[in-house]
Amino acid sequence: ILAMSVTHHAVRPDMAEEEEEEAPSMAEKEESRQEQHTTDAFYYMTAVGGAPLGPCTIPQLGVLWQSGQISAASLLWREGMGEWKPVGQIEEASSLLSLKQPPAVPGSVWYYLDSSGRQRGSLTSEQMGALLRRGEVDGLTHVWRSGMAAWTELGQVSELREELLVDAGADDDADD
Repeated sequence: ILAMSVTHHAVRPDMAEEEEEEAPSMAEKEESRQEQHTTDAFYYMTAVGGAPLGPCTIPQLGVLWQSGQISAASLLWREGMGEWKPVGQIEEASSLLSLKQPPAVPGSVWYYLDSSGRQRGSLTSEQMGALLRRGEVDGLTHVWRSGMAAWTELGQVSELREELLVDAGADDDADD
């Protein structure tokens, strides 16, 4: 007769419970990861009234920051926040402020929305002034350039307001 040897292992009560629990499935792990990602993720806007983009984690926002696609004035929001806030006002995003951004383009390149809402542009401040003098744009025309968080009325942009003043001065001279 062949003798069989059976080895018994002592099982601790706390181990038995662990063995009975099933490991989370891949789908459950992915769902948990997505839930965590959603609560840690921010949405951003590069223009007021523009479509929110994202969600993005802080490292992803860092890439956008370093490429110049967002700036300190860009607006961020995530679940639990009451309102959209500039990057510089959000503690979790403050690390972005220390990252380098691409240098500003000499002589800002401007874009504007024409009367039908189409984006036009790649213009210098002087070219915007010429459009003002021809009446193609005015102080209420929405303008934007890299580094601005939102499309803004031309009359509210100090850099372009000078062109409005030059234009107004030309009108005053014509009236005399």
